[in-house]
Amino acid sequence: MFDCLIQNVKLFDGSGRPAFVTDVGIKEGKIQFIGNHSQKGDAKTTVDANGACMCPGFVDAHSHGDLFLGTERGAVSKLSQCVTTEIAGQCGLSMFPINPSRVEESKKMLSLGAVRYPEEFGTLKDFVTYKKFVEKQNMALNMAIFMGHGSLRMAVMGEENRRPQKAEIDEMKRLLKGAMENGALGLSSGLIYSPGVFAESEELTELCKVVAEYDGIYTTHMRNESARVLQALEEAIHIAKQTGVRLNLSHIKVMGKDNWGLSARMLHRIQQARESGLRITMDQYPYEATCTSLNICIPPWYFNSGIKKLIQDLGDKEIREKIKEEMKNPVPQYDNNYVNCGGFHAIQVVSCKNCQEAKGLTVEEYAKRSNKDAFDAYFDLLIENEGEGLAVYFCLGREDIFRLIQDPFCMVGSDGTCFPEGEAGHPRSFGTFPQAIRWFTWDKQLFSMEEMIRKMTGLPAEAYGLKGKGRIAPGMDADFVLFDEQSLCPGADYQVPDGLTRGIHSVWVGGEKAYENGKLTGTYKGKFLA
Repeated sequence: MFDCLIQNVKLFDGSGRPAFVTDVGIKEGKIQFIGNHSQKGDAKTTVDANGACMCPGFVDAHSHGDLFLGTERGAVSKLSQCVTTEIAGQCGLSMFPINPSRVEESKKMLSLGAVRYPEEFGTLKDFVTYKKFVEKQNMALNMAIFMGHGSLRMAVMGEENRRPQKAEIDEMKRLLKGAMENGALGLSSGLIYSPGVFAESEELTELCKVVAEYDGIYTTHMRNESARVLQALEEAIHIAKQTGVRLNLSHIKVMGKDNWGLSARMLHRIQQARESGLRITMDQYPYEATCTSLNICIPPWYFNSGIKKLIQDLGDKEIREKIKEEMKNPVPQYDNNYVNCGGFHAIQVVSCKNCQEAKGLTVEEYAKRSNKDAFDAYFDLLIENEGEGLAVYFCLGREDIFRLIQDPFCMVGSDGTCFPEGEAGHPRSFGTFPQAIRWFTWDKQLFSMEEMIRKMTGLPAEAYGLKGKGRIAPGMDADFVLFDEQSLCPGADYQVPDGLTRGIHSVWVGGEKAYENGKLTGTYKGKFLA
């Protein structure tokens, strides 16, 4: 007897093959049967879907969900857009390993996306400790995770801008090896953030040798995503070539109008690398704006001695003027989002704990309201908020987005953070997956619905080796979505960034409803996939 029999569904099974109408039987959290089942009384619960669509729960190929694990809002942000599994620990940021003597520094680093820090935070010294912590949490969806290189470097070296000593690289390798042995996916890097920005290729190569021993993955927020994106791509490919590690290119993009179009050369180089034997995937979110730290416009060398020293420097008129001139340089020596956006009119403050009046405004708008020069307003925001805060940067071109998503190994990832209710934020946190369907399937007709769903289910499940995920087939986990194909639409946009997706009937995890009628059901069947 089935625990649940769902009849009359239009099934998109995650393989990319044409959808078909069928019945689906579920037992003990697994898909047990697919076909026409007319026998009555053969299920504890029978649901007539009445022609609604069913597909596997989406796999968020680039998630920061570990930074708000266990929060109701975090679960809603994912389940409401049909995500049942997330790939976390991205951009060099993970909640482990934590050095007890550097807890505050780690918190400052993770403030890019963390909503809260658990009481156990200072004890999460390695992957095993973190795994035990996660398995005690109420998980509404599944999570697999990378070890963040920034977190690893912070634990071993702090924020120092130098090469690691042999004992330090050995300690990083020891911690990484322990993570790989116990189920981590691999290593993530964020090479524009402190302290990851200080790592040279040789350091990353040494660490990726460890990852490669376990056939793991190196996923990287590259060192540059604008004028020097081709050089940054070459660095990532070189590391993969030297080590044999599987490579994923995080939220692949081209920032800055002067650089739009470089995606064609990027894809050509990636294909060359694949033909030489490298295994390369990528993920992308379907928006024209990025979202990251408010402090990211500052040249990275001003972070050499940490955030506290940067804030002190911003109070010095001479240093302030020097930073201003470096930011205005039309040929920047770093990934300069001020130049990429064409100025402060395209940089919108979305999180700013000590300056609530700035939220939702561009830096230029805030400066006018404050009767300040735009640079002074920006520097003052950083001082008053201790270097923290988030901003949305409008710097991407649609043609690059549309070109990159068509790569056969490009997946969809939100890169979203869980901003508090009532705050401005990026709509990708709540709307990435329905937005991808709207843009790429309905508006541009780049893919059929079946192909698009595969990019968000079967493909990432294969890329990350997620057993039982990404397909609706006998023996697979019963993680799936029931939705109306015609009315499926993102509710999130830049005006209402946490609007809920429309057209969803229910989202199921482990064979039980986790989300229905716009709310969590209170069922926690998610698992830590390690």
